[in-house]
Amino acid sequence: MYRTLRLLLLCLPLAAAAAEALRIGVPGPFTGGSSPMGISMRNGIRLAAAEINRQGGIHGRPLLLIERDDMGRSDIGIRIARELTLHQRVIASVGFVNSGVALASQGHYQQAGIPAITAVATAPGSPSSSRRRNTRSTTCSASRPPTRNRRR
Repeated sequence: MYRTLRLLLLCLPLAAAAAEALRIGVPGPFTGGSSPMGISMRNGIRLAAAEINRQGGIHGRPLLLIERDDMGRSDIGIRIARELTLHQRVIASVGFVNSGVALASQGHYQQAGIPAITAVATAPGSPSSSRRRNTRSTTCSASRPPTRNRRR
């Protein structure tokens, strides 16, 4: 998880001031029937972010996790995706335990041009199980700065 999160963040553009935290959305079921997996996922993401922050962050900018409980419900997951992309100004999202929530939410992240990593959901058609559907390949090169693909 640590390497994946760090690689993702190194490939993102860093246009804001150096002291501003990089906001990462963490949607998942932290209450309800799927909460054991959601809490475990969140703890792993917290450990990875803490390690990155202990090492000075990404280009000197700390990570700030914006955690939201989707309770394993698609309707709440959609609302959270809208909040994270439109109001919380996240630059990436790492989470999703329930395939239904991942499938229902992914369009909002795509429309905003924000990378979303599905940590657990694996049902056919979910973002982590299908390379053909709703995925985008991104490259990052140390020789040139990355560009932002956000639609406004």
